[in-house]
Amino acid sequence: MEGRALWSGIVTFGLVSIPVKLYTATDSKSVSFNQIHARCKTKIQERRWCPTCDRYVEWDEIEKDLSMLKEIRSYY
Repeated sequence: MEGRALWSGIVTFGLVSIPVKLYTATDSKSVSFNQIHARCKTKIQERRWCPTCDRYVEWDEIEKDLSMLKEIRSYY
């Protein structure tokens, strides 16, 4: 079953006219790529290292730093 067009019109290039219809997206898709080492084609590992504690950090120990957001809000 085809959805209803959100917009329809004509694109013209000189003497050539092309009918166009715009539809809303039905599924959201995403593409992700692995980073690889150019020489040996091995996947690059993401190390979560804390230089202050001198150790690896687990995902559940990671937070977002909102200090920059607070500075921006106080500026306005």
